[in-house]
Amino acid sequence: MPALLLRCPPHGQTGGGGFDRIAVSSLLRLSPVDPKGKNAHIEDGWKWSQKRTHIITNYYRFHKNVGKGFWSRYRERYVKPTDIENRLPIYFPNTPRFEEAKMAHQWKWKLPKRIAMATDANGVLEAWNFYRHKRRKKPFHFLLALKRLVQVGSVDPTDFRFRLIAGKLWKGQRRRMINLPRAALLLARLKATADLFKLSKHFHKRIERYSPRQLGMICYSMGSRGIHDKHLFNRIAARFMMMVSDEEPSVLLNPNPEFHTVAVRDLLNVTEAFAVCQVHHYPLFGAVSLCLQRRLAAVTETESAPPLVGAYEPQLIPNLPQLALFATAFAKAKFRDFSFFDVCSAQLQHALRGGSWDDGDVRQQPHVSPHVVAQVALAFDKCKIVDPFLLETILSHMRKFIFDYRPSDVAAIASVAARSLPPTLPHLWKTHLEIADFLEDHADILSLDAVERAATFALAAAYMKRLHRWQSPQERERLASEKDKKEQTDSSEDFHQISGGEEEEAVEARSLEECEEGSSGTLTSSSSPSSGESASLEGSEGKGSKESAETETVNVEVGSEHGEHSSASAASLKEDGEEGSVSGAEDLQGDEKEKGLEEELSEEDVEERDCLTEVETSPSSSISSASSSSSFGVMRERAGEGAEERLQRKVVALLKRRRRMEPLVEALSRRVVALRNDGRTVYDVPKVLETLCRFNLSSGSCTDSFEVLCKHIHRHLDSFEPHDFARAARAMNKVASKHGYVNEKAGNALVRHVSKRCDEFGDDDLWSFIKHMKPLGVSERDLRRLNGKAWAQKQQKLQQQTRFDVQLESMEPGGEEPVDVPSQPIGIDRKRKNVAREFETTTEPSAKGAGPPLPGLQRSIYMPEPPPKWYG
Repeated sequence: MPALLLRCPPHGQTGGGGFDRIAVSSLLRLSPVDPKGKNAHIEDGWKWSQKRTHIITNYYRFHKNVGKGFWSRYRERYVKPTDIENRLPIYFPNTPRFEEAKMAHQWKWKLPKRIAMATDANGVLEAWNFYRHKRRKKPFHFLLALKRLVQVGSVDPTDFRFRLIAGKLWKGQRRRMINLPRAALLLARLKATADLFKLSKHFHKRIERYSPRQLGMICYSMGSRGIHDKHLFNRIAARFMMMVSDEEPSVLLNPNPEFHTVAVRDLLNVTEAFAVCQVHHYPLFGAVSLCLQRRLAAVTETESAPPLVGAYEPQLIPNLPQLALFATAFAKAKFRDFSFFDVCSAQLQHALRGGSWDDGDVRQQPHVSPHVVAQVALAFDKCKIVDPFLLETILSHMRKFIFDYRPSDVAAIASVAARSLPPTLPHLWKTHLEIADFLEDHADILSLDAVERAATFALAAAYMKRLHRWQSPQERERLASEKDKKEQTDSSEDFHQISGGEEEEAVEARSLEECEEGSSGTLTSSSSPSSGESASLEGSEGKGSKESAETETVNVEVGSEHGEHSSASAASLKEDGEEGSVSGAEDLQGDEKEKGLEEELSEEDVEERDCLTEVETSPSSSISSASSSSSFGVMRERAGEGAEERLQRKVVALLKRRRRMEPLVEALSRRVVALRNDGRTVYDVPKVLETLCRFNLSSGSCTDSFEVLCKHIHRHLDSFEPHDFARAARAMNKVASKHGYVNEKAGNALVRHVSKRCDEFGDDDLWSFIKHMKPLGVSERDLRRLNGKAWAQKQQKLQQQTRFDVQLESMEPGGEEPVDVPSQPIGIDRKRKNVAREFETTTEPSAKGAGPPLPGLQRSIYMPEPPPKWYG
């Protein structure tokens, strides 16, 4: 009979519950020999018999027998089993008593109690960590913990305790949880993007089982975190389109619980998610728009009076805030549905014309939030839809209840209205003055994006983009001579000149400065002409007396939104005598002219007469719509006043507008300096920089605001588009030329980022950036390198176009239809293949490492066409 051998207990079988027959069998083994060695537990582990009556273990911890040999230099070679303690099975031989069973199951009600008593995220996570070893938690435990974390807030998704909750969702609980979209929604609110992305992989097989509400939850959660899963979105779109297309109008009036009618909030969640994630599924947008219009039309047919949106079936009929959110989502997705926007315009106009929010019976008055009005206006502007009737209604309501609007909403609405409607109309100019005073008083609470919109409003209301470029005959001769000299020296320039837009802009600014300083005194001298002027007037009186009394029209081109300034072509004088009189009036220089000009600029009544009533519409072409044509009106010439005098009077009136907007721009400049440490708000920095440069502000505030704006340019570089770099360079060039402020750090940062993203640029933006950055004192090496990259990109495009032309010429007749090929640049033979190499030999590089210069006449044949001018 072999002796009993005492062996060490297996790992995890120590303590608690007493020893049963299985535990005793693990301690005592009736075998003197271990058949498989001392490390057999690593290979086989625990082995269970088929009947599970007893356990057979091959386990021995030490590598030598106990009681033999010397243990002084013994080194442990024990390798732990793969399972942890809590996962090893423990079977108790008897049934526990009531107290023992209660203590074993008390975590099931203590865990929810601890979660409910927690007042911060740390308490919730500690409660979960305290019972982390308790297995078989129910799905409602996970949802309860996530919901409480959403309520208390301030959760770190990288905390290891939070990983114990979120990791189980997409690993094991996804198969047991029915309402998995609810868990996805809670993860999205906790900003656990990685866990939500892993969980979204398990939605594909269950799309057909989910209700519209659950699909809306999925879209909302993924849209809020910006997760772009095109395959999942396409399946959700197909499901929603099927449900929306089968909808009948009778179901809206008599909802059937058995029929799954899609609620408005679910449609809104899906639309916003597709717009945020940039999934441009236009069939889905069209189906949603048609569904909303059908529902509104069904309610309208049942009522004789105009419908009050939201008063009938709130879950199925959209209200005004929801319509505003739909319009914003469509604008973000670049989906222009004019029928839907007409419905939004009609509903908003009906609500605004219904009365104030306090007068009359509240039940009959539709409640409209000013923020909703601003959202609709911005959506129309982003979709480039100009609705003058809607804007007139909004402006009249805002003028009446302006103190009910937030300053940010006022700035947003004013920026849209000033760029969409002609600012020279009298009632609009008065509204702009009231808005400017309101924004100036509340400029200290504006955010940076509101400051950008207020600056846009000031620039448009001051008519800075549409200034008449009045020029004297001497000025025209001087410009003509400069143009001839420039054409002669154009081929020897270092950088490519794109267009004359900047040149016209500089001339315009110079002419305005001359008018402001009092150099143009035709208007004042006409009231008291000198002897030489009177003689010239008498000589031309016989010829031009009848023609001066006739009505002449001047078409004024409206400038675009991206800083392109218009050039108004004035009607030329019909007789040489009139030109002589204007030139004689310009030669008068003296104190009387300046005094008369200052008196005219300071008088309010003269401003109302000259600036506001100057624009008179003719019966044949009235201003019925601001978007019908680019010209905003027809101006009638006063009797006895020539075209030059009339244009100069217009310039003086526009100077008054600019001076009236200067206090607002000064307040905005101070607000920019106050928000120097704001590092989160994203706004149009080049727009604000260019606006502050165009107004005459004090040097101290200008320098501080320019420094802050150049600092903000650094954190916006990653979000800049190619045209934003060109606009920033142009604005910094204007600041340097007008105020003498140069920020070399911002300039070098712009050059480095453009060098990295050179492939994204078009020819216009790239060469405009190089042209404007040259005089700003940036690194010549970086600028020279950028010029070389630009020229290499140019040559690559030339070679591609040449190969394309050769393929077109080699096509056999009778095949495909001929394709219209654009004309080649001057000096390039389209029949040769190595055009780029031949073109390199004809020109020499302007600097070491830089490419050859690009003459103004030899522009790229594949340069994209300039975008159409949008006047809204």
